[in-house]
Amino acid sequence: CIFFNITTSDQYLAILVPGRMYADIYKKRGLKPENLSRTLEDSATVTSVLVPWNTCGATQASVLGVATLVYAPYCFFNIISPFMTILYGYLKIGINFYEEEELEVA
Repeated sequence: CIFFNITTSDQYLAILVPGRMYADIYKKRGLKPENLSRTLEDSATVTSVLVPWNTCGATQASVLGVATLVYAPYCFFNIISPFMTILYGYLKIGINFYEEEELEVA
């Protein structure tokens, strides 16, 4: 998602494209859709303001009157959030799995 924030210059594409790409993979691994939704939020949405040419970064810079790279070091949540998501996924904290019955029906 961070890659798409940088290359597509828009947060919505950074959510939509990976969301479509990984939906089936998440389901095959038994992960519920809310896991994908949270991952997209924690990586695409919060990092979009850190990319100067992204629509969110440009808007924040113009509203605040401060360049993106100037306020970026103070965006602790935006920088830490993707790493926390990876850690939570690795440790399986807050990860929702399908029950076997749910997978058979779907």
